Amino acid sequence: MNPNSNPPSPDLRTAEREAAAWALRIQSGLRSEDHRELEAWLKRDARHASILAEMNETSLLLDRLRDPALAGADAPCVKIPFDADVTRAGRPGRWLAPFSLAAAAVLAIVGILSLYLPTTGENYSRAFATAPGVSQTVQLPDGSVLRLNTNSAVVADYTPKERRIHLTRGEAFFSVAKNPQRPFWVDAGAVSVRAVGTEFNVRFRPESVEVLVREGKVSVNPSPVKPSISVPDNSAPAHLIVAGEQATVSLPAMHADEPPQVLVAPVDAQRMESALAWQQGRLEFTDTPLGDVVTEFNRYNRHQLAIGDPSLRSEPFGGTFAPQGYEAFLEVLEQSFGIVGERHGNETILRRKSVSLQSN
Repeated sequence: MNPNSNPPSPDLRTAEREAAAWALRIQSGLRSEDHRELEAWLKRDARHASILAEMNETSLLLDRLRDPALAGADAPCVKIPFDADVTRAGRPGRWLAPFSLAAAAVLAIVGILSLYLPTTGENYSRAFATAPGVSQTVQLPDGSVLRLNTNSAVVADYTPKERRIHLTRGEAFFSVAKNPQRPFWVDAGAVSVRAVGTEFNVRFRPESVEVLVREGKVSVNPSPVKPSISVPDNSAPAHLIVAGEQATVSLPAMHADEPPQVLVAPVDAQRMESALAWQQGRLEFTDTPLGDVVTEFNRYNRHQLAIGDPSLRSEPFGGTFAPQGYEAFLEVLEQSFGIVGERHGNETILRRKSVSLQSN
């Protein structure tokens, strides 16, 4: 630790201790009630997922140091920054520096215990998370691969009977290894997606869950949200989604009695490529409402864009940009769309030039 760095705050120390305790519980295997408690803890503070993910990665490194035979047990996850500056400023690894001695001791215990707990084979539990502007590719022990988009978090929980991924926020793409005897589930809010061997994308928004299938087929199982249940009811009526289709599941309010609504629509090759372009470090838009374009850029950047003229929200926009390329996006708007960006610190407000000039 750098002697000139500031000591961690009490809140951070508490978060580290709690994350260390969760790392131990995840290594031991989580029950259904544990998942509800973990989900609540992750939502309480945006830093929790990043700290927990780093602790899980550190425990894996300790495993390998203790026993070189474990080196091939779980391929390392790869964090890919969309932009180098964002990586330095926001990658989850920054939390390793201020670890307290108590947290480090717990990590050592995790490393020792993991020699006796199943980290390969049938049982597997681990958490992964990304910071804004960072993606992460994870090789799962069954041969499946998941890739997390910006500011996303999952908990992988494998048992002898099933493989289950809990997407607690953000977006993830899944390439699933076939194993009909051990189904692969992805839970996102009140929606559960089942796949056998396929490739599909899941995006978890506050108001909806979007499931886009690139290869194979999946079943989408929505269920009513109840206060005491955070894991979807897999017995609910399923909707079969095949390659080239997208299911959008609306999420009602927490205490609403109505079931989620499911809209299934075909997706052409161009829209499919645009929707998955984030995996190649691109944002692609084709006749996309400007309000949605702004929302996408805000997912990847600490500098936020806002629309000051409501009439701009529905204006169609097209183009390809780097996720951190909001400056290039603003330049296009100002030069070709009659829009001016009013910069105020870490926020830029978009207005029509005429509206902006009248206000001045």
